Amino acid sequence: MPTLNDRIAFGVDQKDADAAKSQIIRWVEAFEPEYLRDSFDTPFKSIPLEMKGIVLSYLEHGDKTPLADILRISKEGVDKDSLSKISTIIYVKTKKKPYITSVTEGKALTILARGGLSYDNGLPAVGNPPVTPKLLKSGYAMHLSAGERQTFKGEGGRCALLMLWK
Repeated sequence: MPTLNDRIAFGVDQKDADAAKSQIIRWVEAFEPEYLRDSFDTPFKSIPLEMKGIVLSYLEHGDKTPLADILRISKEGVDKDSLSKISTIIYVKTKKKPYITSVTEGKALTILARGGLSYDNGLPAVGNPPVTPKLLKSGYAMHLSAGERQTFKGEGGRCALLMLWK
């Protein structure tokens, strides 16, 4: 079985991911500033910003090998028809620390970093016992199987694009 770090691969160009992060932070500061200071019941909040350009860039240029392995399909089979849901999120502080959950819909989850992600600022540890992934550089993606246990430190602070796959 591949290690967690084997499931991290190039997603999109770093400058595109960083630009998306800036757009998300500006939106949050203007419309939901409490996301940056308060604690919540869940480790992230969805932001109503569509990021079609980032998704299309990922589908065209991203390394989909780890995702194809999880879905048990060819890399060429990973396309927009495989997507079931896309959410722009910001990781927030949680009331309960650590916060433990798992994805229950779809077959796989991709976390596409906008700005660097680590366990300390939002990226979940995975499995039971939890394995902490290496730093997820801006523009890189981490792929998880549906049902895998995710443990969040609960400190929040960074942005990501979540893609659920069917």
